[in-house]
Amino acid sequence: MDNSRSTTQKSSAFEIIASEGEKIESRICSGCGINKPLDEFSKEKLGVAGRKAKCKECVNSSYKPGVTKITSTMIQQALEAAAYRILKERLK
Repeated sequence: MDNSRSTTQKSSAFEIIASEGEKIESRICSGCGINKPLDEFSKEKLGVAGRKAKCKECVNSSYKPGVTKITSTMIQQALEAAAYRILKERLK
């Protein structure tokens, strides 16, 4: 039985070949496309090499302080809450 394994991620930006027991020391960030050492990526149990797809710098730059991304779920919840308040006032 052959004990060698070959694993590939869906993204073409990175491929692991662990057939010879190679230690993976770097990967390509899916955000900026730069090959960086693994310590520049946050840990993620299910990620390739146990790391996230985007480097810490790309993840941090995607967040703007004080700005909340408004989703359709948030809008729907706000509308339902407003309708509930109006209905509650009418029933008094």
